[in-house]
Parts: sequence; structure tokens; C-alpha cells
Amino acid sequence: MSRLLRIIFIVILTSSISKTILAQTSSFGNYDVYNAKPNYNSFGYLETTINMPDYLGKIQIQQKGISYQKRYTIADIAKINFSNDFRFKFFMQGTFRVGFAMGSFTSDSIIKNFINDKTLKYYTGIVDFFTYGIVPEFTFVLGHGYAITGQLGIDLVNIGATFSALDKGTIDNAIVQTNFFPVVFRPSIFIDFGNRGFGIGFYMNNSDILDYFYGSRKTFKDKDIGVISNSQIYQRYAVELLFVF
Repeated sequence: MSRLLRIIFIVILTSSISKTILAQTSSFGNYDVYNAKPNYNSFGYLETTINMPDYLGKIQIQQKGISYQKRYTIADIAKINFSNDFRFKFFMQGTFRVGFAMGSFTSDSIIKNFINDKTLKYYTGIVDFFTYGIVPEFTFVLGHGYAITGQLGIDLVNIGATFSALDKGTIDNAIVQTNFFPVVFRPSIFIDFGNRGFGIGFYMNNSDILDYFYGSRKTFKDKDIGVISNSQIYQRYAVELLFVF
């Protein structure tokens, strides 16, 4: 009798350990994909380009800096399990983003419109309070609680602003842009280690469908101030380190 009890105990214990080790990898029904939790965070290397109009010399001021963003899931739209280990997901995502960059350009052509200096040095700050986007996502379970996920985020609506101030300049030299409908692509790949995850992502904003631009009328023409469509005044790119703890 005691031997039978020992056998039953060993079977139960073995089963319990097996479930603990393998439950997360048996199927998506039991697998808690860590990177699917509501929040992502990332720090990035940021490059910003300010494109001046033709009448200001048509120059490009290249800037480099850093960025931080926080992504969170708003709602799932669709979820398809192709197998126990492979899933497609489509969802809505919100993003908060801040960034800072600086850069300079030397030119004689537009100095009269700015300051008595041959070098234009701009400081740029970015604050996107809320960005709405859609994200198609593929996740493949590797086993032992690990998974790899690929995403292609597309930002559609933005509430925020980009502000640039000229070093040694005045308020007349400052420019501000609010990009209501940006054209942004955010491909990324993420590895889930079970209780934490890391990945790399890219942020690409080459143009905007609709934005609002403010600049001094002493410098910019009226046609370039106000609501602008198909704008490329600002272009922003970033390489981001994604993480979840």
C-alpha cells in the first residue's frame, strides 16, 4: 500500500513539474506572451532633418539626438492562431514619445534671414502626447517560455509638436510643427525571454499628410505658414532599443 502511494505521489509530482515547465510552450491558449502586455518602452538614437524652402537656400539641417517612447495596446482587432506555436495578431496601439536633437549648418545664402553668423545651429524638441496607430504582428513560440515577434506599426493620427529654436537667436527664429496625420512606419523585432524581453525597432517619418507649421513671417512666406499638406519640413528617423521588464 505504501509503495502504491509513493508511485502515485511520484506521478503527481512529475506531472506538476512537467506542466510548470511546458505549459507556456504547449499552445497560445496557455502561453502568456510577455511582449503582448500593454506597455513597451524604448530608448532610441534619433536623427532629424529640417528642410528649408527654396527661397531660404533649400538647405537641410541635419540633427542627431535621443528619443524615448512608451507604447501601449488600445484594443485587439483580430487574432488568428495558425498553429500551437504561430500566431497573427492585429491591434490598435497608442504611443507617447519625446525626443531631443541638435545640429548645425554653415551657409552664406540665408544668413540675412536669421542672424549675423555663418553657422546655423538649431535645437529641436519633440513631444507626441498621443499617437494612434495600427499594428500587424506575428509571434512564433520557440519553446521553454521563449518567443520571437515581428511587427510593422503604422501611425495614423498624432497629437503633439516639434519645436526648433536657433542658438543665439530670438523667438522670430523659432519654428513649430504639429503633424496631425503623419506617415510613419515602425518595423520591429522582439524576443520574449519569459519574464522579460528585448528587441530592436525603427521609426521612419519621411513626410506628413497634414500638419500645421508656424514660423516668423519675417523669414517664411505666407504659403508655408499654417495648415500644410504633403509636408516634408521635418523628417525623423530613429533606431530604438525596445524592452519590457
